[in-house]
Formats: sequence, C-alpha cells, structure tokens
Amino acid sequence: ELQGYAGYETVFTLKAWTHAAERTIAVRGIRSFSLPEGAFISASWASGEPGNHTRMVDVRWMAAESQLGLHDMCFEAIDTRLVASEQLCLSVRVLPQPSPPPRFVSPSPGSAEIFFIRERRMLTIEAESPNPYDVLLIEPSAPLMHGQTLSPMQMLEGRVKATDM
Repeated sequence: ELQGYAGYETVFTLKAWTHAAERTIAVRGIRSFSLPEGAFISASWASGEPGNHTRMVDVRWMAAESQLGLHDMCFEAIDTRLVASEQLCLSVRVLPQPSPPPRFVSPSPGSAEIFFIRERRMLTIEAESPNPYDVLLIEPSAPLMHGQTLSPMQMLEGRVKATDM
C-alpha cells in the first residue's frame, strides 16, 4: 500500500521486462485500468534489446480532498505480440493534508522595500512549510532587469531562501 496526501502529487514508477529466453520479444507498453480521477501515466521509456528489454512508466496523481481513503490502480504490460501480462494492482491511501500551506517569512506580507538607482542593496525572500513533502521554489515571475541577479537558493530545514541583488 502506497500513501499520499490530498493536494500533493503522488508519483511512482512501474517497470516491466522480457525474459532472455524470448529473444525477439520487447515490452511495447504498460497500460492502466481503473485509475482514480486525475491519475495518469506521464512518461514512458525503454531500454535494452528484444529478449532483454525493459519498459518503465511514471504514474502521477494529485488527489483532491474529496478523494480521501483507499484507491486501487491496476496495470498490465503488453509485448510486441500484443500479449498481455497478468494484472498488477496497487492500493494508494490518500490522507488529509498534514499541515497548512507554505508561507512567506520575509519580507512580511504587505511590506514595501525601497530601492534607489546606483545603490547596491539585497532583498532576502524566505518561505517555510511545516510539511516535509513540500518542495519550495522561489523564482521571479518576470525576467530580471539589467543589473539584477538572483542568488542560488538555500534549503534550511524546511525553509528556502533566495537573495535578489
């Protein structure tokens, strides 16, 4: 049983392969059955040669708050002869969101920063989240102006920090 949180993306990878005794057979694809609403296969890639061939797919799902509970997802692999494997079914338990959403720590909401031409100044933007599954990313919403730079972000125990110079 896999676990995920409502409002957060759950991602897992499935892998199917051929046996060496079947030298002309490759895995053509992996298809899904009975996926919950919003779940989908997002990527598919293969490696190897017929007879020793592997295919993998990523399955993604961001469950809604209304989808709390246990959900079954079933899959099967298809080879180049269009022969299907046995079905593999997984259960995903969707739990309520574990904590409040991320928030900005600095500058404080509603505050204003004043900058003057030819004066070098730094503005530190800091956000935090009590949820260990959150990935926080601070990016400019528009291209930076001439002379502006954004320093690399720093991860500080559940916080992310970027400095605009």
